[in-house]
Amino acid sequence: MNKVKAKFISLITIMLLSLGLASVLSAPTTQAISPFGACGGSSSSVCEGRDDNLMKIVRNIINTLLFLVGVIAVIVIIISGIRFVTANGNSDQIASARNGIIYSVVGLAVALMAYAIVYFVIDRIG
Repeated sequence: MNKVKAKFISLITIMLLSLGLASVLSAPTTQAISPFGACGGSSSSVCEGRDDNLMKIVRNIINTLLFLVGVIAVIVIIISGIRFVTANGNSDQIASARNGIIYSVVGLAVALMAYAIVYFVIDRIG
């Protein structure tokens, strides 16, 4: 069982590292991260839409976190389902697997409600 846990932890680590690598590979251009900006002046058409950069960043962070919560919840549901099936009538293992499924579904519901609340507030502010 320890080998299975080690493989699972390795798989999760590789998945998380690959998500980090994807964000590095899709990094913004040097023009976008220049401290002086890409604007020619305050009336330049290039500067349009620069005020909502913070909102875009917040939305991207929220979307990424919601994606991670969803992936983790699905993984926990799958693992708990496997534990439930392989419990062989052991009531402690069945209860543990059932609680894992219930807690992951509740956690996913809470994350979706938090997502809705944050987007409601962002839409009212911006």
